[in-house]
Amino acid sequence: VFCTMSPAATDLYVAVTCVDDGGTQRYAYAMVPTDAPGVVVNDDWDALGMRASGSNSVAFNGVELPESGVRGGFTAGDPVPYMERNLLAGLLHAAASLGIAESADALACRGVSRRINSDARPRMQVADNAVELAAARSVLSRAAALIDEHHAANPASDGTAEEIGALFAEAQAAKAFVNDASARIVERALALSGGAGYLSGSPLARAYRDVKASSFMHPLGANRAYDYLARVALGEEAWLH
Repeated sequence: VFCTMSPAATDLYVAVTCVDDGGTQRYAYAMVPTDAPGVVVNDDWDALGMRASGSNSVAFNGVELPESGVRGGFTAGDPVPYMERNLLAGLLHAAASLGIAESADALACRGVSRRINSDARPRMQVADNAVELAAARSVLSRAAALIDEHHAANPASDGTAEEIGALFAEAQAAKAFVNDASARIVERALALSGGAGYLSGSPLARAYRDVKASSFMHPLGANRAYDYLARVALGEEAWLH
């Protein structure tokens, strides 16, 4: 699988499954030095967007680590520690998407302000972007505040399973909304720019490509996130890993 920033990495943080001394399968994390025998960082990152992320794929061919190379972890299949560990990941991805959308909108507004006249369609697009930016900022801020409040109220523990589950769902809902809204905002910005934004060297063209990656970002990618959120809302058992 691809690994972001792998060409510059000295160590790779790899999710693994292992069996502990008691025979229990665990979900854990391995720190793998990139110069370890068998580690191959492939020169194959050629994506539609995120071209600067250096997300080359990595192969592990018979790589051996000392026991100390595997750390942390929890019983495989236990959703609570997985959710607790990944509470913020979704919001970080959402924040990146929102930043792309904000930048694209600002560029489009600067360009269209000199020629918009009284045309109804571009004015509606500008207004729609203003509305969705306000909503996305609010949703992201609320989810982040809920997590901050939870950590402040539980300084010495993770809190209950119910609390972690509710917070994870809030973060995933925020991520899904912000990612979708950001893609719409950038698409409108590109339409407002006219043909100039369609040139490959345009910042808007780059934003259009980069914001599309938001739906693939884990945890959880869009396909899994919507199924997960539906299961939570319906009171069904929700699987994560």
